[in-house]
Amino acid sequence: CTMTEIQQGDPLLSPEQVSISAGIVAEGNSPLNRGTLAPRVADFRTKFHETALTFVGFNREDNKADITAICNTLKVGFTYKANGVEKHTAYCAAGLSYVAALTYAKALGVDLSTQKQTKLQSVMPEIAEYHFYPTVSCVNMFHVALGTRRWIEPSKVKADTLKQGMLILFDWKKSGSFYRADHCGIVDSYDEATKTVSTIEFNTAPEGVAGSQSDGGYVAKRKRSMSLIKGFIDPDVKNPFSIFQ
Repeated sequence: CTMTEIQQGDPLLSPEQVSISAGIVAEGNSPLNRGTLAPRVADFRTKFHETALTFVGFNREDNKADITAICNTLKVGFTYKANGVEKHTAYCAAGLSYVAALTYAKALGVDLSTQKQTKLQSVMPEIAEYHFYPTVSCVNMFHVALGTRRWIEPSKVKADTLKQGMLILFDWKKSGSFYRADHCGIVDSYDEATKTVSTIEFNTAPEGVAGSQSDGGYVAKRKRSMSLIKGFIDPDVKNPFSIFQ
């Protein structure tokens, strides 16, 4: 079946959607497609954060080829049509998944000068097994994290809880719904005094942009209130499938 999800890169942005076959995502992420998995990358969070920083400033207008590559690697298009009108595909989760695959491949010394898309797709089972579920869906990313002990509720966050390179999910309307996640990003830092998280986000608007933000599409650093946060994903949890935790 085809999964369609509405995402929103900022409370002031217009919602966008992303659609993909849930079966295709599951098949691409399954370790059953491979005889063995490559080894786990040490200190993945730090490397993940460093790679994400190299994309800050990218946007749909100036970096169309790069963002198209992000979307295509996660098997969605740069745009989609709704009622005959061409619109941009939401790519916040796709962006984080792409960065994770890029981080992992480079750490293992994979030559990405040729067949880059295929090679990045080939390491998705490792990302799913060791770190987080690579997908275009914020909601699915949340559900898998919850089931693999990688999920951290906002109420449990303290100064030493959040680590640079953790993933962050947002619920702008503070709905508390199990089935809602509007947007995602990467933790850059946390200020406990002001209860704000500095982030790196794909498909958002630049910090402090005045006026209409009807079309984001930027990779930007943002500051977000804890009140808007659904929760966090720790991609460096050891033994997330253990029954003894």
